[in-house]
Amino acid sequence: MGNIFGNLLKSLIGKKEMRILMVGLDAAGKTTILYKLKLG
Repeated sequence: MGNIFGNLLKSLIGKKEMRILMVGLDAAGKTTILYKLKLG
């Protein structure tokens, strides 16, 4: 799932640096998504 988000971001912006704000409830998987985006 994180690979899908990572590939989507790479295809949209290339190597451009950007910031993302993630808002959600406790134990909703925000950190998991960030780890998946970072590690691929």
